[in-house]
Amino acid sequence: MDFSKPDNARKVNRLKVLSLFRKEEGIGRAEIAKLIGINKVSVSEMVDSLLQEGYLYESGKEKVAKGRPKTRLSLNGEKGAVIVFSFQNKNVIALLGDLKGRIIRIEILSYGQDLGENLNSTYEKMKESTSAAILGVLISSDEAIDAELSFPYVWKRRIESLVRGEQDTFCEELEDTLFLAIGREITGEIFRNGEKIILTSIGHMRIKRGAICSKGHEGCLEGYFSLYAYEKKGKDLMLEEENYLRSDEVLSYLRENLRVLSSALLTLSEVLSVKKAVLLGDGADFPDDFLLSINKMLKENSSELDVRKGDAKAKGEIGGSLDLALDEFFFKKDLLSSLSYIEGITSVSST
Repeated sequence: MDFSKPDNARKVNRLKVLSLFRKEEGIGRAEIAKLIGINKVSVSEMVDSLLQEGYLYESGKEKVAKGRPKTRLSLNGEKGAVIVFSFQNKNVIALLGDLKGRIIRIEILSYGQDLGENLNSTYEKMKESTSAAILGVLISSDEAIDAELSFPYVWKRRIESLVRGEQDTFCEELEDTLFLAIGREITGEIFRNGEKIILTSIGHMRIKRGAICSKGHEGCLEGYFSLYAYEKKGKDLMLEEENYLRSDEVLSYLRENLRVLSSALLTLSEVLSVKKAVLLGDGADFPDDFLLSINKMLKENSSELDVRKGDAKAKGEIGGSLDLALDEFFFKKDLLSSLSYIEGITSVSST
């Protein structure tokens, strides 16, 4: 993006202003100018434009010691909406959310031969249930969707939704932490230099000969820890159990193979140079004694890796997918993050 062009600079500054309202309410013009480092005149012009367009509204007045009362500004969540289809192990969560991340409507769809038709009809129902403009549709799933869809969409891997949902409860630095999602597939995500890196083939690293994964590979992690592995062992509990990880049969099978997972984590910690790992998806529902066993095995191998379960779980995944949609279609978070990183490098190199 060429920042020497005034229009581009204004678009970026406008996004910076809107991004402040992602989690905050009641911000005044002076605070906006201070937070994003833009002069008050330019901020007032942008705010006036956003007020006129209906994206912001005046939510109240605040008395100050001197001068005129401060006008509080808030984001108008009803100005736009996004649609999300979150593919989980057993079903698809379809939701309609507003600009403030509030869920307006939610439906649960089942997998099946009519998946494409169900998604198309649900999309139409979501559109009809709101007067707000639909800014975009996001699909979150382990792999690309093989169905004819009547609407354009952006696809994100499920690991991205899981990690995004975890960020609100994650109190540590994201940098150099390995997030490992266990579900239909196994994928990973790490952050390096402010950029997220998706590890798509992590589930197919060869650990122990014997098990065959869904891709036909022998001895890889996914052959032991994935929904496919449970089904292949005759434990097709997707429809019989609300949470198949509560099944004694599945838990016994997983417990027998914890050393496989421990070996994979040990290898990954050495290759990726990480000292923290967070298990998401099915991993977030593992019993506490699983984590104790895994960490004990790692210490036996003189590893400093600390493994824990994710805190957000299913609700976090749904919220994470909605956040991803809003960041993609409205707040443009990835663009702003990239620009911020570039600005940081430029600032360091110029000193």
